[in-house]
Amino acid sequence: MVSLPVWLVDPDTKKLVAPNQLHPKLQPIKIAQPFTISLKSCKIFEDLDQGRRGDNDLLILTRQSLGDKQEIQQVHFWEPEIPEGTLIKDLLSDTIFATEDYSGEALRIVFQVVEVDTDQRDDTIASIKNVISRVGGAFPLVASYAGFANLALGLFDKIYDLFNHDEMPIRNIPFKLFPFETADAVSGDAIFQAPATYVVFAKEVAGEGYQLDSGILNPPSPDPKVDYITFNVTLGMSAKPKYIIGKKMETLLSQLRFADRSQGDTVDFLQETLEGFKKFQDMERLLHLSNKPNRSPEEETRMGKLAEDLKAFIPSLKS
Repeated sequence: MVSLPVWLVDPDTKKLVAPNQLHPKLQPIKIAQPFTISLKSCKIFEDLDQGRRGDNDLLILTRQSLGDKQEIQQVHFWEPEIPEGTLIKDLLSDTIFATEDYSGEALRIVFQVVEVDTDQRDDTIASIKNVISRVGGAFPLVASYAGFANLALGLFDKIYDLFNHDEMPIRNIPFKLFPFETADAVSGDAIFQAPATYVVFAKEVAGEGYQLDSGILNPPSPDPKVDYITFNVTLGMSAKPKYIIGKKMETLLSQLRFADRSQGDTVDFLQETLEGFKKFQDMERLLHLSNKPNRSPEEETRMGKLAEDLKAFIPSLKS
């Protein structure tokens, strides 16, 4: 039997199959296509600090990076006193990743299961819910500036800082989804395909004995009790458009605060972001002036300058 950490749910039988082959009823995600990845359910068996789980809060987060882009983090679940083996489906936010224009790169996702002892739960969750309502996703750095800055930022600083350390009970479950054109079937690369359901285990398992039934993953007998997470990949943008803006905000804050690149790269990233924002402002100004009757000579001059600067981005402005 083959043992893998990532499995694909067969859309016909609902049994787990190896994800390194394109299923005949699914289609590969292609460059420029929109798609959404949504968290569906989790089961956590192991108590990470070897104590009573009721003493700690259980958090489920994800970290994502597309190609070599800056990694960002999102919060999906945060509750106290979760008994071992509870099926977790009631989430703060289910969107893991969404894009309107796939770049064709591999997507790396790390599921993080964290146990934390904190008296900041209520305030921080309130801040996160505020961010979800405003930008469509549970972005912790954006949350830290949305009403409870000192509380949330201090807690998530700790989680970021301890990502590669053992000082906090934390489990990292990493995996990658590869575009069909570059996936290596021999090495077992999971192919990006949709509409699909995937199951990620905390360790390699022989998945043939499992079956997904009405959203519940039925294990073989005896149950090996391995932590797992299920998620869907769907074509189209099921996330709200404001989610994309929220993701860009989190990316910018992550780059400035936690980037492992050089300081020069961080400055370049910020400069590129602000240059894009300035172009957008210039386009808005050009539209405003072009729709204004009785423009002054100064406004005519300014409009001409804007049109000259933006003609590379707006073909209709080219002479």
